[in-house]
Parts: sequence; structure tokens; C-alpha cells
Amino acid sequence: MTTTRTRAPGLELSLLWLLLAACGHAKPAATTNGPDAVQVSMQERAVPPPSQLSETPTDATGLELHAGLLAPLPVAITSFGATSDGTHLYVAGGYHGEPHRYSHEGQARTVQRLAMDGQSGWETIGEIPEGAQGLHLVHHGGQICRFGGSVARNASGETMDMHSSTTAACLNLTDRTWQALPDIPVGLSSHGAALVGSRIYLVGGWTLSGEPRTGTWNTQMRVLDLGAPDAGWQAVEMPFQRRAIGAAAVGNHVVVVGGMGQDRETSRSVDIYDVQAGSWSSGPEYPEDAFGIALAGLPDGTVVGSARGGNVYSWKPGQATWQPAGHLAFGRFFHQMIPTGPGRLVAIGGIGSMHSASRTRHVERVTLGASQARVLAWSMGHAGQAKNRQAAFVIGDDLYLFGGNNSLGQHDFDQSNFVAEGVRIHLPSMQTSRVMDFPARRQSMVVVRDGARVYALGGFGYAQGGATTQQEVYSFDRKAATWAQVGQLPLGRTQFGAFAHAGKLWVIGGLHYDPALEGEAAFDHRTDILSGSPDTLAALTTGIPAVRRAFAGAAHGGSYYMVGGMRAGFALVDDCLSFQPDSGAFAGMPCPGAARLSGSLIPLADKLWLVGGTVQTDDGLKPSNRIEVFLPDGRQWKPLAAEVPFSTRHAHVLRYRNQLLVVSTHNDEGRIRFALIDGEPEFQAPQAATQPKVASATAGGAR
Repeated sequence: MTTTRTRAPGLELSLLWLLLAACGHAKPAATTNGPDAVQVSMQERAVPPPSQLSETPTDATGLELHAGLLAPLPVAITSFGATSDGTHLYVAGGYHGEPHRYSHEGQARTVQRLAMDGQSGWETIGEIPEGAQGLHLVHHGGQICRFGGSVARNASGETMDMHSSTTAACLNLTDRTWQALPDIPVGLSSHGAALVGSRIYLVGGWTLSGEPRTGTWNTQMRVLDLGAPDAGWQAVEMPFQRRAIGAAAVGNHVVVVGGMGQDRETSRSVDIYDVQAGSWSSGPEYPEDAFGIALAGLPDGTVVGSARGGNVYSWKPGQATWQPAGHLAFGRFFHQMIPTGPGRLVAIGGIGSMHSASRTRHVERVTLGASQARVLAWSMGHAGQAKNRQAAFVIGDDLYLFGGNNSLGQHDFDQSNFVAEGVRIHLPSMQTSRVMDFPARRQSMVVVRDGARVYALGGFGYAQGGATTQQEVYSFDRKAATWAQVGQLPLGRTQFGAFAHAGKLWVIGGLHYDPALEGEAAFDHRTDILSGSPDTLAALTTGIPAVRRAFAGAAHGGSYYMVGGMRAGFALVDDCLSFQPDSGAFAGMPCPGAARLSGSLIPLADKLWLVGGTVQTDDGLKPSNRIEVFLPDGRQWKPLAAEVPFSTRHAHVLRYRNQLLVVSTHNDEGRIRFALIDGEPEFQAPQAATQPKVASATAGGAR
């Protein structure tokens, strides 16, 4: 701490510890409650960032996998062929260039494989003669066989010239040579493939002859017996014409799902071909639009599908409906799902939206109907300088980190310790970009999400005379990735709660520190509640019942919940409260098994998830890896069986899709750690929760 005043040594030590406790933990992002957007009446003042950095993304370095993942694809691809021989996954071809601007430079030629035991990475075992996308692979008789695909004959920047291939060939896995099969009677791409016994069924798709947006729609299913290929291909009329479909074999059936028809409308249709009867029938519609769907057949006769939204559904012929069976951590389409065992699959490749930056490198394990919360975890080199206390939030698939402190020390508040850097990490591809800096060197800002708006409030930074709490309220421009000041707090504040409700911002609790004041007067624990638009935040007549800072807070169902934290004099808070912003009333609520300091509370699946922070142990305050879940309807806490697989000290806890995302840069190795936690929770035996304490709703007053 920098100061020009003289204090007694004992008092100086006490006050320093108070400030460190106030600023030593990054406040979790608050969540939005209610559909109304916060109204900004103040003219937004654009703040020129201190530096303008390149947004060119860089690939992950030093990647390490910790749970739930296999080695990621060396290059993220879409529209590729994939299969398995029981011990390895195989991938061939695919596209890694800009979507809808196809060229031969963007088409992959390699054949790669990955051991499913997770003990090694991908290895290249061959090539196809020319790059191709929209092809299919199957494993048969110790060989990997490929069928069709589209080939770009143009270079990048030239007029697109796409042609569907008639090629059928098998790669001998022993000598790794290709052996030709009879050509497919017509060029075929964007089709499906299913292997029943020794017969390959190519279904759907179209034939391209130059222009990639128009083609001749396939009306016949093509069938070849791989055990007797010289007999040639047979044709079977299809009752549909669709491409970008999913196809899978279960028993004696070929199941075809989704795709797009000649009317350019996406489909949910399910068509079933009985190979013994030689007849087609219809199945129940897929629950979602199924363009670019991945479909897999399991040995027990179950068909499993995954479309763009990431939800996984299962169905067996004869059942009336598809059933929810799980979901992928990363929603994707034009990917593949490959069975790896009873009720188990892996999801490979794909893309989240139609721009190349959204491709997915992760190869994630999927267990159908798992009751235990799934944990995926990985770490990689980090491009940022900040070790902790950044403003952190997720927009779409992008994690943003702004500002923070570059030291691991709790007491390092020199001007050089505060940073303003901006970092964006695309979670599916693991690519990092440097974006424009935060407007000031700052740490511990509180992030509030309200619909499309993102706000960063207050925090701690350096000013004339030393480190102090800050007042500014900034708004984030999602398109430009820049900040603009839209208001300010009446006083600088840190370690407070904030949320959006009914078109207003709300600020509650926390600490104001003024280094210009003497002794304990420099530390003002705030009990007022602020409400309004960013430029008109004003105190209500009602304050919080007692001092509370560094607590876990979240808005959910019209209430704001406050769990744990610290009072003046370093005492841990032993009561938990809910606040109703519409009435201004407080009510008691049960507390979790142990009081937490600087935890994060995240609304997810109609529950509140308490993650991170520190708890009291026999050895003092220690970071907690436990996850506790509050069920508001039952007013009870339950501990989750799964835990965060790394230290949660100074970790950020956010919501990503329908999962918890835990992120930590708090290490001296220059790494960033991630954990995704989801699934139907499996709870441990509940611990005795503390009884709710109801405090006066007007205690403390307004300031």
C-alpha cells in the first residue's frame, strides 16, 4: 500500500490485512434477472484504450488434458469422415477453411488416428489422393473405407469449382495402401453412410458439378457388398431427397435423420429402411432441426443423435419418441459421433456457427444418461499477464478477461501490478486473441450481465496517493470489443454485489477505501443499496441488515441471494439472506455446510450453484474445491459429488451454455486452467445446514 501518512505499526498491519481481505478475491459475475434492459440515459463516452492490439487468433500451446477429453484434433475441421475399429478413432478429409468459400487449400488430405485409451495423441497414417469434404468412412475387415465427397478444383480467391466424387476405396491398415472399389455410379457428397453386415448403404446427398450452391439431388440409395465388391453397386429408390443428413445402422435397419431438402428448409424427418424387407417407413420426428446432424448406432439397437444445439437424444426403432440422453459441452454441427463402448461415444470436430473461428477442436467423451455431473478439464499456455482478479464474462463461445493484477502476492498493489489488458479465448477452438485494453489499469471489477449488455463496475486501482477503490461504470461493445464509460458509483467500491432487475442496476454491500483518510476511517463498509441507470445510481432508503462484503451473490426468480462473506473485524458471515428488490425486504435463508469467503453463486437449471472461495479449516482459511447446490423450491443445500479438479483460489466461475465454467490464471507457470461441469447432479449425503437468521430489513440505514 502506498501512503504518505504515519500510523502505528500494529494498526498499519491490521488495516493492511483488512484491505487485502477486501480486495484479495475477484468478485464473480452477477446474473441478469428479468427481461428488461437497463436504460442508459447518460451519453456513452468512448474511452480510447491504452493500446490497440492484434485480434489475430493464436492456437493453444502447452495443452494438457485433465478430465473427460481425448487429444483434440490437430486442426479443427468440419464435414469429414470418421469411424472406429474398436481401439482407434479414424478421421479422413474435411474442411478447415472459411465456410462457403471453398478451395483446395482448405480441404484436408490426411488420414489420422487416435487411440481411444487416451494415452497418446493423433498420428497421420496416410493420405487421400486429393483433399475432400463431405465424405464418409466405415471400418470393415481390417480396412478403413471411404466413399464420395466433394473436391474443390479451385484455389483460394478463385471462382469456386466443386465436384462430387465417385471414388470408393479402402485403406489397408497393415501396409497402409489404398485399394480401389468399384466407383459409385454417380458423384456423391453431403450424403450419409451406414454399414449393415458387409453392405455399405450410401443415402441422401447430391451431385455437384461446379457451382457449390446447386447440385443434382440424389434420388437413389446406393448399396455395395464389401465382401463381394465385384458384384457392383445396386440402386434403391428413396422416398426423400435431402442432404447434410445423419445416417446410422441398428440391427437390420438404416436410419436416416434430418438434413435439408430442395426447398432449402431444414428437416426433422426420420426415414427407416428395413434391409431384409427392402422397404421404407417413417419414424418419429427428431426433436430439433437436424441439419448437419451427427448420428450413431449402438450395438444394443439404440440410435443416438446430436444436432447444432448440443443436446443428445436417443431412440430405438419401435419407440414413439426420441428421449433426452445428455448434451455435449460444445454445441456443434457437421461433426461426428463415434461409439466407444456400451452407452459411450466421443464427439469429434464440427462447428458452432457459420464462421471459421467457431470450429471445435475438442474431442469429448459422452456417457448416455449419466447421473453424475460430468467434468471436462484442460489447461494451456496463457497469453495474458494478469494472474487474477480480472473482469471475466462469456459471450457466446468467447471468454473475455480484462484487467487484473499481475502478481500472486496478496499485498502487491503498486501501480505496476495493475494491468488493463484484454484477452479473448474462443472455448471450442482454444484460440486466443488479444483485444483492446480495458480503459484503466484495474482489478476486481464487478461484472453485471443484462441481456445483450455487459457492465463492469467499480473495483480497485491506482490513483494519485496510492491504490484505492474506483467509481466508474463501463459498458462493453460486443461488436467492437471496446468499453465506454456510461456512469459512475457515488463512491468507489469493491467486493460488493451487483445485479440487473426491472430495467435497473442494483449495487449492494462492499467496501469503500480512501487512502487520504487516517486509520480505520479509511475503510468504509457500505450498507447502502444503490439502484438506477448507470448514470443515476442512488441509495435507497433501505440498507442491508449488517455489514457484508466478499460474499457470493446471484439474482434468481425475482430475488437476490447473498451467501457467506466477511464482516468488519475479519469475522466470517454466518447468516444467508435473500433480498426482494421490488419490495426492498430481506428474508433469511438456509446456509450451506460451511461459511465461504469470496465464493461464486451461479443460477443454473433452476438451482443456485456455490463454487470456489475459501472456508475455515483447522489450518486457517483454505480454498474449497467443493460444489454445493441450493434448491430454492425446497430451501435446502446439497453437496455435489463432483469437485473442481484444480485450486479455486481466485478462480472465476461463470455460466457457459448450461454448464459451470471455472477458469483460473492464478499460477506462476503462465497457464490458464478450465473446468466445465454439467449433467444431472449426483449429490453426496447432505450435511446439516445452518438455520436461517432473519435480520431487520432496515438495519444499517442508507448512506
